[in-house]
Amino acid sequence: MKRFSYGGLLAVGFLISLLLPWLVPNFYIFLLTKILFLSLAAASLILLAGYGGMLSLAQVAFYGVAGYIFGFCSLRIGIGFMPTVVLAILGSSVTGGLFALIAVRTSGLYFLMMTLALGQLAFFGAFQWAEVTGGYDGLVGIPAPVLFGYTINSGKAVYYFTLVPVVAGFYWLRRLVASPFGLALQGIRDSEVRMAALGFNVKIHKFLVIVFSSTLAGLAGVLSTSFYGMISPQMVSLAAAVTLLFISLVGGIGRLEGAFIGALVYVLVEDYASVITNRYNTIIGIFFILVVLFFSKGIADIFRPRKKKKSPQQA
Repeated sequence: MKRFSYGGLLAVGFLISLLLPWLVPNFYIFLLTKILFLSLAAASLILLAGYGGMLSLAQVAFYGVAGYIFGFCSLRIGIGFMPTVVLAILGSSVTGGLFALIAVRTSGLYFLMMTLALGQLAFFGAFQWAEVTGGYDGLVGIPAPVLFGYTINSGKAVYYFTLVPVVAGFYWLRRLVASPFGLALQGIRDSEVRMAALGFNVKIHKFLVIVFSSTLAGLAGVLSTSFYGMISPQMVSLAAAVTLLFISLVGGIGRLEGAFIGALVYVLVEDYASVITNRYNTIIGIFFILVVLFFSKGIADIFRPRKKKKSPQQA
């Protein structure tokens, strides 16, 4: 019954997401599209931190690597859209793999510091490698995707173009965390020593989850770059990394649903706060403090089914 209800909820959510562009103004289609690719980027962090126990500030680095490869190939080389997407995602995966070769030897605060170093390396590289990245201005004027001879440049088309890979990404993540690999990963999160004693190869599991998360972050980077038609160093800055962490914590870093809820809340709060004042980041900060105080496990925890306490007679 529980499985049926969860599947039914997903089906209803997917149906609503298909109909929404026809029910809201164009501006909200823009916001919905932004929520989609931000939620996928946050989900890559939740996979790594929530299920793997490895808090990361490097997701925007993978996000940026894919975005810059996509932008460079589209603008400077002019190869087809699908080969460009494959190269961009492959680039983020390879970057994640190279980083993982070193990072799997660390944990806790040391792992976090390594991800911070990688994020800063990506940020300053984007500034200084101007021949490829465009420097401070970034890569601007990236052409709209062309699929099957159709240019995806209208609001609804871009929304559906983003929706399909995001839904596929979340579906794959759901299957992954429920698989033996995902369960072992959660065991490693709770106790590496115990899982190693049981015969699990801890380093291989950590290596793979870093690669998986970097691949998802890269896909989100491609969708973001295609959506904005540009990419700049600000998109791989420490502020962007903290924003992604903020989204994950607000939604709930322990659940995949938290990625979408966090992105939804963040985009709406940012939009409405920016209308009220130019110092909208202050409002976002206050909102974050309130969420931490009253919903320490994230907003997604509100929807978690609660177990009924048995009375002494029932016990």
